[in-house]
Amino acid sequence: MTVAPLNCRRPLPQLVPFMSHRFQKQLLAAFVTTLVANAAQAAPLSDDLKIVAGKSLGAITIGESASDVKQALGKPDREAPGNWVEYNKNGEKLDVFFIDNAVSEIRFNSKKFKTDGGLSLANCADKRWRDQCDYARMQTTFMNTRMCLKKGGLAIYRMDIDGTKDHPLQTAGLIYATEGPVHQPRQFMGEPDGGWEEWDGTGATLFEEFKSPLARARKGIDSGMMP
Repeated sequence: MTVAPLNCRRPLPQLVPFMSHRFQKQLLAAFVTTLVANAAQAAPLSDDLKIVAGKSLGAITIGESASDVKQALGKPDREAPGNWVEYNKNGEKLDVFFIDNAVSEIRFNSKKFKTDGGLSLANCADKRWRDQCDYARMQTTFMNTRMCLKKGGLAIYRMDIDGTKDHPLQTAGLIYATEGPVHQPRQFMGEPDGGWEEWDGTGATLFEEFKSPLARARKGIDSGMMP
């Protein structure tokens, strides 16, 4: 009996890769991004970058003297002695206001500061903060919004939301210790709460016409800007 030899040269069936090389790279990139984000969240927040609502911003504390501020931050770029000082580093502004030589409010536009809970100017539009804040809006040439922590002490402003290239979106934060913010970055002088009107915080109602004749009259008129 003759046994036919096995054909050892027969090619093995070609395996189809489970994932394409491109998809593997995308998956790896997403994994690395998640690791970096988790590491950043786990890292303790430096006191120099911390927002404490109603109390402090970085090294500046509500209630301390003007000399304390200058000792911590150096010579200001602009000032009205006894009333206000401004520091401006590469477009990052920090304005400190005084009453009776004591810090009363701190206004800033840097996105690097954040609360222990993670709230910052960079992520203030996220829906996750909605239950913690009260919202208001103001119609000028463009739409502006304000969110204040319900516990008080911190207001965040998003200005010119629907602006143009010449009037891009701006953000600013304000630390205060009174019942409400005073040196708001955008307000109408002489009007209750600087002209801000209550809003429910949802995008669906943001651009609806205001019911008040005053708000309709404001459209196309720039609001008074604080220094």
